[in-house]
Amino acid sequence: MISYEGYLRVNNPSDNGLIDREYNIEIVNYKNGSPAPYHTYELEGESKMREYGFEVEFVLDNESKPSGKKMPDMAKISYFKNANDKVDFERDPAHKSIETLYPSTIDSVVWISGKIHPMTVR
Repeated sequence: MISYEGYLRVNNPSDNGLIDREYNIEIVNYKNGSPAPYHTYELEGESKMREYGFEVEFVLDNESKPSGKKMPDMAKISYFKNANDKVDFERDPAHKSIETLYPSTIDSVVWISGKIHPMTVR
């Protein structure tokens, strides 16, 4: 279990199409502790991903780190509107360059991907 204080840099919730979404939860430590390269990735990569139904719902940026403890710098909840949109993006030739850019922006990452269980939205 992890817990940290932060502020919402993005707060864009929506309940349209919940059942079809392909969610990603991303918990990141920035490369060398600097958010600048990751923000470049967001501008370049996510703009292309949006062409395929990608949306970011929440981004929580860490405000401070306790001395000596490794805590995530950022947590993001994002999604593609459906599985086909995600597959189509992964087939786009630009996907490879975006995929190559990503590792240069982070020291470590935890990815959790999945769908919302239908019973949770009834």
